[in-house]
Amino acid sequence: MRAFFANGINMMRVPILVEALPTMLHLSLCLFFSGLVIFLVSINLSVSFLVLSLIMIYLTTYGGFTVMPIFLPNNPCHTPLSSLTWLGYTYIRHTLLTGVVYIAQ
Repeated sequence: MRAFFANGINMMRVPILVEALPTMLHLSLCLFFSGLVIFLVSINLSVSFLVLSLIMIYLTTYGGFTVMPIFLPNNPCHTPLSSLTWLGYTYIRHTLLTGVVYIAQ
């Protein structure tokens, strides 16, 4: 019975959905912060700039943790977007190196 349900979970691709949840949570938090700044601009400009500066510090730190595994592979700090960033980086690097080799021939 357990194998039957395990097969159903694998067939419905539940592990992929579970892995996507943190990314969706971070995206929703980013959208919330964007809406908060837009809302605060209409109420108080100085408060909105303060909140915007705090959000920019947060996003800069988050971006640093996202790209850190590219430069330091043994670093334990990473985000859910780190694997996608690493895949994009390796794809671009491979494409550029292939193009350079092709041009050099």
